[in-house]
Amino acid sequence: FEKTYGTSEEESDRFGVFVENLARAARLEEQDAGTATYGVTRFSDMTEGEFGRLMLRHAPRTDEQKARTPAWDGACTACKRFPELNATVTAGSAIDWTTMGAVTDVKDQGQCGSCWAFSATEQIETDVAIATGQLLDLSPQQIVSCDKTDLGCNGGNTETAYEYVQKAGGIATEKSYPDTSARSGKTGSC
Repeated sequence: FEKTYGTSEEESDRFGVFVENLARAARLEEQDAGTATYGVTRFSDMTEGEFGRLMLRHAPRTDEQKARTPAWDGACTACKRFPELNATVTAGSAIDWTTMGAVTDVKDQGQCGSCWAFSATEQIETDVAIATGQLLDLSPQQIVSCDKTDLGCNGGNTETAYEYVQKAGGIATEKSYPDTSARSGKTGSC
């Protein structure tokens, strides 16, 4: 994974964490016997706590933000484009949008705690595809760098990300506003 460390001490410490995680993966692999796969990832040199602090950064919504979220009205906005859904869509329905051409490839937040921005971006991509039939690859980096309600690489939530995109008048494509935070772990400037 082309990892580099600042000092030989840090490299030694990270190697120790890696060895512990490798042993844990082997135990889990044996314990779950065929129901899951465990092994080496680019996160294998991180402790569970470090991984959680870096990658699992959800900022809970405030009561005011919750009050602004409309309840589901039961309408199937996708049913015009996908008439086969008319008979099956109800609150809580499961639909595999990947088979309907409404989902882009999975993006990678890398070293930035921006799952909230990626989640919002991917939902917007799907909503646009459902409404227009055009699947666009949109820019989570714009939300990470420009949404000042949330904390960029230090966390946020999807609802305020949607509000940012609405106030901004839309969202750029990935090509015109490429991701820089995944590699650097820094929010970047808008």
